[in-house]
Amino acid sequence: MRKTGSARSMSASSAFDDDEELPALRRKMRLASRNLTSVPKIAVSTDSLMLLDLSNNNITILPNDITLESEATIQSVFLHKNKLVSIPAEICRCQVLLDLRVSHNQLPALPPAIGKIRTLVRLDASGNRISHTPPTLSQLQNLRVLNLSENRLMELQDEDILPLTNLTELSVSNNKLPEIPLAVAALVKLRYLRLSHNRITAIDSDILRLPKLLELHLADNLIAQLPSSGWEKAIQLDTLDLSGNRLTKVPPGMGLLTNLTVLGLTRNDHLPKDLAEAALLGVGAALKYLAPLANAPQKAAASGARVGRYAVAAPSARLEEEEEGHSLARLDAIRLKRKEDRRRKLMESATNNNNGVGDFYKTLLEATLEAGDDLADVEEAKAMLVHRMINEFKIV
Repeated sequence: MRKTGSARSMSASSAFDDDEELPALRRKMRLASRNLTSVPKIAVSTDSLMLLDLSNNNITILPNDITLESEATIQSVFLHKNKLVSIPAEICRCQVLLDLRVSHNQLPALPPAIGKIRTLVRLDASGNRISHTPPTLSQLQNLRVLNLSENRLMELQDEDILPLTNLTELSVSNNKLPEIPLAVAALVKLRYLRLSHNRITAIDSDILRLPKLLELHLADNLIAQLPSSGWEKAIQLDTLDLSGNRLTKVPPGMGLLTNLTVLGLTRNDHLPKDLAEAALLGVGAALKYLAPLANAPQKAAASGARVGRYAVAAPSARLEEEEEGHSLARLDAIRLKRKEDRRRKLMESATNNNNGVGDFYKTLLEATLEAGDDLADVEEAKAMLVHRMINEFKIV
């Protein structure tokens, strides 16, 4: 009996990284891989946790108060590899949460209140059943890593992605996306973009102009043609995977990508035989083959002539301008629509809201957080609200 009791004591204490006598603020509770089917009381009742790891168990339901005692201190919550069908909205109240991992569960959606976790830097919700993202995703403006791979997404809204300007890593592989969201081209800090195993048919040339992009994964899509321009802006690329698509040729500009260590062109069944063979030999052989194309005389390229046995994809200066101009115009349209929608919501609240002062301030707060530095509409609405409050609500 004593031996059993000792084992239990060791098991309970081993849930903490730190000794029981150390300050509570340093506690990190690790309960991963213990065949748990429910959350132990100790995980809920312990206050001031910094990390809670319940990953790789068989938990199906989380208590609503799972992070109640640690809302002001918890920085990491690991819930991946369980059998969860929902995430309590209460988790979104955590004030300093940086890392939330809920991958490989059975989640049909993210919590609508996910945008309240303003401090979040990493969100991994891969391997679930998510078919759409909540609009509040756009409020996670400190997010650096977003992984939504292996879900059921059929689209990513540009207005949800556009504000995530701190993203360095975006993974949405293994979904059903028909296109790359245009807003991705505005994520200037992006380093890793993973879009393999979707239904993408085209690549916007502005994607190639992302200044810090190191890896671009587009394997197993439906891409038949690559951009004719923009490759000279992508020379920092380390990895470019285009295998398993429908390419029949590649643009000569691809030969400028001399920093590549990985180049995937296999399983494009209609590529010229000599290029396909070079690709099979490795990135060095492929680049050696492509280099003359990049340096081919402009006359040959412009006329669509042949270099050796390979047909050069002829670029067009006018086409390049149209590609870039069209992309930028669409992006500007998205930004304008977002601003117009915000202004409309503000003005409607200022003139039609009769639910009292509380709702006015709530609307103002939401609009201010969304607007960032563009506060002109917010100030105008605020003046209208003040006028109504003075004249209609008789505030002294």
